[in-house]
Amino acid sequence: MRYSIKGFSLLECLIALSILAFTLLGLGRLHINAFHDFSASQQRTHAVALALDMTERIRANAGSARAGYYNQFSTQQPSTPIAGCDDNVCSPQDFTRYDLAQWREHFSGLAKQTGSTLPGGIGVVSGDGLNFRVTVMWDSDRSGATGTGCSGNKSVDLDCFTLTTSL
Repeated sequence: MRYSIKGFSLLECLIALSILAFTLLGLGRLHINAFHDFSASQQRTHAVALALDMTERIRANAGSARAGYYNQFSTQQPSTPIAGCDDNVCSPQDFTRYDLAQWREHFSGLAKQTGSTLPGGIGVVSGDGLNFRVTVMWDSDRSGATGTGCSGNKSVDLDCFTLTTSL
């Protein structure tokens, strides 16, 4: 007897297609997760850079920091524009106001060197003249969270990065 093989049966084709479909769905999900993780990593890196920027500004202007000019600040507070202290001679208090205005611009996306902004980004500086706590908060999931409690509950509070420094 001679048997001839003429191709796959319909059942074998359906099994192969279902395996292929599940593989493609898995690859798609993997790609989405990788993009989300990359975005979260990029936001955290930006938050760390902003916190480091402010701590270096505080250290560079230690006299004003000790005088209490940096003690309480939030990027949500209204501010008055100040002329640049890069080329002009400024008092220590004006230089502090200039530092805080520049830091606020980083959060609003106006500064050219930041590249991108943090979604819902807020910066807070608190201190006592010697010890300072710089906190950067943002809505990493873009869920509309506005809480500033830094509890880790992403549906309520913003993500937080906190850096402390002493003079």
